[in-house]
Amino acid sequence: MDSCDFSLAHYEADGEEADENFEYFSFERVEKYILPLLDAAEKAYGGKLDILLSPWSLPVYMKTNGERNNGGKLKPEYRKRWAEYICRYIEEYRSRGHLWHFTHFLKAGAQRIGVTRYTDKIEVTAFEKDGRIMVVLLNRTEEEIPVYLRLGEYCAELTSKAKSIMTAEIEK
Repeated sequence: MDSCDFSLAHYEADGEEADENFEYFSFERVEKYILPLLDAAEKAYGGKLDILLSPWSLPVYMKTNGERNNGGKLKPEYRKRWAEYICRYIEEYRSRGHLWHFTHFLKAGAQRIGVTRYTDKIEVTAFEKDGRIMVVLLNRTEEEIPVYLRLGEYCAELTSKAKSIMTAEIEK
C-alpha cells in the first residue's frame, strides 16, 4: 500500500487530511505501474497469483513525525480513518481481482526469530521488534486446521482457514 523503501518516489493514494470521505483517493499510480506487472506475471505464470497486500507507511498527515520515512507512529485520532484507508485499498485491489490476503505491517528492522512447520500442513514464521512478535501462518491445504501458538507459558488457540495466510501480533 502506497510507496515503500523500494519505490522510485513517495506517493499516497490520498494524502489530503481534509478528505474524510476519500473523495480524492486515487488508485492511478497502482493502475499505471503495479497492475500491469501483476497482469504480466499472471500471464507468464498461466494463472492467478495469490497477492499479499501489506501497509508500508501511513499517509503523512496521520503520522506523528509528519514524514513518509524515519519512523513515526499513527496519531491516535486517526485510528478509525487508517482502518478505513486500508479497507479502501483492499476494495480497490479486490475489485480488480488481485487480492488474496492482507497482512499486518512488519516493522523495518524486525528480525526473523523462527521458521517452522507446525505440522506438514501449516508453515509458520515469526519476526520480533520492540517487544512485539509478528507471527505469519500459511495453510495451503483445502481444510480448516486448529493451531496453538505458544510463547513461554502462554498459549493462544486459532483456527487457520483453508488456503489462508494469517497474521497475529503478540506483545511480550
